[in-house]
Amino acid sequence: MKLKMISLAMVLATGPLFADSSSAVNPLQAQINALQAQVNQIDQSTQTAFRSVIGLDAADPFGTLSKVNMPLQLLKNRQQNTAVVLGGQIEADLQDWNGDSLNTTTHTQYAGGSSVALTKLYLFTEANLGQDAMTFISLKNGSNNSVVVDRAFLMAGDLESKTPLFVTAGSTYLPFGMFSGNGPLNNTLTTNVYRVSPTNQISGNAILGPVTLIASLYNNQSTINNSIDALFTVDFSKNMGQFHTHFGASYLSNMVGTASGLGAAFAQGAAHNPAWDANFNVGIKAISFLGEYASTVHGATIDNQNTSLLSSWMLGVSGQFSLLNSPYFWQLSDSETHNMQHVGMPLEGHFQEGLKTLMGFNHQWIGSVQGEYWKNVYLGPELTYGTLYNGQDTYTATLDATAYF
Repeated sequence: MKLKMISLAMVLATGPLFADSSSAVNPLQAQINALQAQVNQIDQSTQTAFRSVIGLDAADPFGTLSKVNMPLQLLKNRQQNTAVVLGGQIEADLQDWNGDSLNTTTHTQYAGGSSVALTKLYLFTEANLGQDAMTFISLKNGSNNSVVVDRAFLMAGDLESKTPLFVTAGSTYLPFGMFSGNGPLNNTLTTNVYRVSPTNQISGNAILGPVTLIASLYNNQSTINNSIDALFTVDFSKNMGQFHTHFGASYLSNMVGTASGLGAAFAQGAAHNPAWDANFNVGIKAISFLGEYASTVHGATIDNQNTSLLSSWMLGVSGQFSLLNSPYFWQLSDSETHNMQHVGMPLEGHFQEGLKTLMGFNHQWIGSVQGEYWKNVYLGPELTYGTLYNGQDTYTATLDATAYF
């Protein structure tokens, strides 16, 4: 009986001890859980903050945007809540070319050959400077393994309204023409002679529903002219169900001395020669029909030869299909120049920078197919065939691989 009383006393004595221990553990565990929740919240906030600072252009790669209309397309695809958006493009090509022996501006003969090369390397950076301003810079590979600034410009104004009004200032392609129909590597004749490469400019832009108005002042610095000239562009774009339409027109106050294939061909001391461009892109679903016509307003003297109006046109069709769960993009274009037999034009093969024909191309076809086998990675063939004004011809077969990152 005495033993039982001792055992009961021990139980009564230790009972509160265990009860107090259990109640002490519960608040401690609660504190640990609260701390863990705070750590998780800080980690999520850090990741969110990082994503708001650095982003990628994977959804709409910068390299796929139109060079001529890039400021407008950047605004359309803008990631406003991301401070800096990075992107890039790398392109490699395997080529074979053949045909007649053509005279070149380097006093060499261009006939046949094959080559493989890294043809393009771009690094892009877009920076959002608040709601009303953004910048864009692109770097590319230059000659002798150098890196050069390709484009750099600022966009500022009412960027976020339904009718954006803004200014573009810096160096970029002139908003003159559309210049579609190009292959993954080679360009149409219209692009080669009339598209104006990055030029110092300041542009006023207004997007009024389906209508876009652009007025630009650009710096025309060359050995021919040193002046400020003007450009005016109006575009109309509208989607109506399965149909899409685009019509554009541009007027350039002076083509002489611009950073274009034609601008560099005018004789020293040539007078001002304006140019104009009209273009369209209409289609249904994935099929598009393309067209463009560009011309000078006056005749000119090129290579000591007087010519009539210098003009070029392009017609094309493009589309998309799916095969084995991969999308494929195809395009066919036909382009022609008039009165440009003395305008040197780029050759499609050889990968030699600045290599041009001594006599201009009169006619050219480009056909291409590209499959997207991995996200933003494209591979496919391109075939280009061109004839000169003297009847000589040349063709280039290319296997192009392009990746956007």
